[in-house]
Amino acid sequence: MSQATIAAPVEVSGAGLHSGAPATVRLEPAFGSGRTIRCSDGSFFPAHVRAVRDDARATRLGGGDGEGADVSTVEHLLATLSAFGIDHVGIRVEGGEVPALDGSAAAFVELLRGAGRVPTETEQHGHRPIELKETVEVREGDRFVRAEPASAFGLRYDIDFEHPAVGRQSITFERLTPEIFADEIAPARTFGFLDELDALRRAGLAGGAGLDNTLVFDEAGTVNEGPLRFPDECVRHKVIDLIGDLALLDAPLQAFVTANKAGHRLHHALVREIDSRRR
Repeated sequence: MSQATIAAPVEVSGAGLHSGAPATVRLEPAFGSGRTIRCSDGSFFPAHVRAVRDDARATRLGGGDGEGADVSTVEHLLATLSAFGIDHVGIRVEGGEVPALDGSAAAFVELLRGAGRVPTETEQHGHRPIELKETVEVREGDRFVRAEPASAFGLRYDIDFEHPAVGRQSITFERLTPEIFADEIAPARTFGFLDELDALRRAGLAGGAGLDNTLVFDEAGTVNEGPLRFPDECVRHKVIDLIGDLALLDAPLQAFVTANKAGHRLHHALVREIDSRRR
């Protein structure tokens, strides 16, 4: 797939999942610059792993010097841009956080479908697919993320939660296309547990979380009205997070990635290791 940008500007507004404040993200065509985030204070930085400032329940990016504004909860948008092959785009964020919308990536799929996709005139070397020469793994006990050489991108994700309504879930995608992402991955919502909510809010997180943007579990099961979007919706949402964090390589990864009981911290650790080996 040739490198590409969007054909027309698009934007969407909502509330931030963690801040609870109004937030807007606007996507603009760009050529040769990769995926670049611009904040309301005028600061800008690449959507790259070197810009990661925090990984507590979300991916937060900021300038490399630690000064200026930062932007939280970028992973669902970056996952969608990556899955749709949008290599170059300007990402303007108002409110310090990408809006949560319904807690999934489905609205970003519709946003990109409305924007269209056009090839860029030149191929930027730094954004060409990354081909691994050897297996790369990061691990914390039985939690790990591993990338193995492969002819195309694919993944497997396993989760294991004590809550009986979630439990152990596993899913594999031997390949990823925009259609597979849109139909089988993007609709899966952010999930959380009611008994963790107070602690998260004391930590400055989940300030905008509610039943309209989070799949919430209590001791009896789901609190939300209506059925799950998938029987294994939780692990599918973890796939969104993984794809979004892998997008911080700012180039397509040609590998098969296996994640077990992982999260943003381990995702980022794998990306840093892969990035260090390609320099």
